Amino acid sequence: MLKPVETICKDYENHPIKNLVENGVEVTINTDDLLIFNSSIENEYLLLYKAGTLSADQLEEIRLRGLNGKRKGTVI
Repeated sequence: MLKPVETICKDYENHPIKNLVENGVEVTINTDDLLIFNSSIENEYLLLYKAGTLSADQLEEIRLRGLNGKRKGTVI
């Protein structure tokens, strides 16, 4: 699991998730604690999209994988 932006990098544009996704690594987007990090899961998706880090299609694929627990090459 990657930690929130504050602990990994200085901004969403340079977040390592982009390289992971582009190299076929299956990721999910999560938050640790809304009260401590002051960011909801919806906000994390929006920030990654607005920064141009991930496309809407990439974010949708990640969202669905997280909801379904589906991995590439598997049938659920």
